[in-house]
Amino acid sequence: PARTSLSDKVAAATPELAATVAAGNQHGADRGIRVLAAAAAADQPNFAVTKEFAEATGISTLSGLAVWSRTNPVRLGGNPTCATLAFCQANLENTYQMRFKEFVPLSADGTVVKGALEAGSIELGYFFGTDPTLKSPDLVVLKDDIPLKVFHNATPAVRQAFATPAVVDTLEKVSSALTQADLDD
Repeated sequence: PARTSLSDKVAAATPELAATVAAGNQHGADRGIRVLAAAAAADQPNFAVTKEFAEATGISTLSGLAVWSRTNPVRLGGNPTCATLAFCQANLENTYQMRFKEFVPLSADGTVVKGALEAGSIELGYFFGTDPTLKSPDLVVLKDDIPLKVFHNATPAVRQAFATPAVVDTLEKVSSALTQADLDD
């Protein structure tokens, strides 16, 4: 039989984190993988513009940028996977009806994306939520005001063969103690 990955089973993702973890366990069971409790901390994707752009347009939300993009199609840049992941470019197109002139594949390194924003080769940059570049005063992270329910919570998974009580207990203690501040730093 053909192998599928969890990402191939979009229906496994639900609006409830616990149900998504349960679906991950159901999917992973025949592969010998056990998904443990998810941390509250998450590496949510972020979309940012330059401070100069935000001030000139008055845009602070993704829906605001979407409205603007209908007469000014946007160049989106970032990690090349953004062009194919459901929560990235497709989410902006489907949820926000954002219009794009093009997707510019860049490095996943936030400094590269920030450089492209500052150079004017893109208007919107995709960043991992834990990217320290987002703390730059020259960037404005746009509020995801119609969020897609996709979870990016830190979630340990272990091969069932190694899921001893001691391993599970240790991983779940780390997971429960992990805060958003820990992940962001």
